[in-house]
Amino acid sequence: IKRPHELGRNNNPDLAEDVSYAYEWSSDLADWRSGGEMNAGGTRVGIAPSLPDGNGVVSVVLTVTQGSASKIFGRLSAQTTP
Repeated sequence: IKRPHELGRNNNPDLAEDVSYAYEWSSDLADWRSGGEMNAGGTRVGIAPSLPDGNGVVSVVLTVTQGSASKIFGRLSAQTTP
């Protein structure tokens, strides 16, 4: 995933100008949260994306910062913007 605000659109012509994205986490694949948000079970997860490497790949680390969860899932959510 190449991030437009770090690389610029000139370096990544594949990014559509009307698409925004966010990294999200879930403990059950039904209730998705942004990094730092707490779920109903009292779990809070931090999301830390890296800068793109030489190939434009971003690594994203999810860390439980409060509470506990037996599983944590991450996703990239994309939406069109007006």
